[in-house]
Amino acid sequence: MISFKENNLNELRSKPQVILYGAGMIGRLVYHYLNENGINIDFFLDSDRRLSSKKVGEKKIFTLENCPEIKNNSTVFLTNSYFLDVVPKVKSRKITNIFSCENIIDKMNFQEVYKSKLFFDYQEIYPLEKIIRHTNFYKDMLRKDQYKLENYIYIKSLDVQVTEKCSAKCLNCSNLMHYYSKPKDANNEDTNKSLDIFMSVVDQVDELRIIGGDPFMNKDLHKTVYKLLTYENAKKVVVYTNAKIVPKNENLECLKNSKVVIDISNYKNEASKNYEKLVEVLRQENINFTTNIITQWQDCGRVLPDTNENEKQLSKKFVNCCNSELISMLHGKIYRCPFSANLSNISKQHNEPKDSVNLLDENINKEMLKEQIFNLVYNKDYLSACRNCNGRDYTTKWIDAAVQLKVPNSLKI
Repeated sequence: MISFKENNLNELRSKPQVILYGAGMIGRLVYHYLNENGINIDFFLDSDRRLSSKKVGEKKIFTLENCPEIKNNSTVFLTNSYFLDVVPKVKSRKITNIFSCENIIDKMNFQEVYKSKLFFDYQEIYPLEKIIRHTNFYKDMLRKDQYKLENYIYIKSLDVQVTEKCSAKCLNCSNLMHYYSKPKDANNEDTNKSLDIFMSVVDQVDELRIIGGDPFMNKDLHKTVYKLLTYENAKKVVVYTNAKIVPKNENLECLKNSKVVIDISNYKNEASKNYEKLVEVLRQENINFTTNIITQWQDCGRVLPDTNENEKQLSKKFVNCCNSELISMLHGKIYRCPFSANLSNISKQHNEPKDSVNLLDENINKEMLKEQIFNLVYNKDYLSACRNCNGRDYTTKWIDAAVQLKVPNSLKI
């Protein structure tokens, strides 16, 4: 895979086919760029089978398994972030002309492109701010191998879990909140100490994400927001909420910073019953926010008995998982994903030392800590929690989102 440059445009015109792999945000941006430069694309590929037979503009979407014949010497643009999964699949079709798109993205006028007809169906689901954040992730994920060689610890996002409490009671929550019978807030002093240690060791964090449960259940949320705003090696502070609680007083005031974004999951049901009121308040206070309308999510919020998968199967599940880059902080420890973090927290026998880093261990010096975090970020094949997880890739079943429970689920593993 090589980076596409403007001087590659002429050679594209002689290629038998131009194909975009990824029919989401990046795919639409690249489609717009190529179309503006007189380059016809033949079709989209995407691993999400739900998109098969749909279109982006006038171009059909196929999976690799059901696509038209790919001709020799065709060109594929990689327009999603699942590089480890997609590149081998494309190469298996004997395609060698594979381009990444970071240079195209850098030339984009996002305001202009966002108004184009390619994004009409995206504007309610993905606000412009969300698309810009996503393109930044794409570019940094491309650099990840280089970062590893340079011993540079790049974190796409750090989920800082400030509470186990949630204002909703959702069945199959991917963060396993429905298994907590006695949820509690994180200790603020421990959170601050853990953050200072972690942020002194890593080089870059794109987003510091405050999650729960529902972060607004923690009356001291503002203390964590102000703390996160002090770190110069982080680009954004994102607070996730389901729009059931409208913050006020200090928990509202702390959000009035250009570096802060509120990311709202609107489930269109009881779990998001105060959505309109929340949006009204955020607009009145000129607070940045984005909205995601979610009526379905993937069936990845159940703790399963041991799946008895072999190492190859577990590694494939981990590599293809869209949550495997969601580094998570919970009660002074760092985990590779929120499922692993909360399973370890709920079920102590699943607290595998090799799958977490204890930031509050006074017997670990800074160099040892950096090595442990580096290995957690770059050198994991799979996690012990993968044995109890249904996986989360494009083959995972989609189910109704945010179905409300009356009582927590019991953990049976």
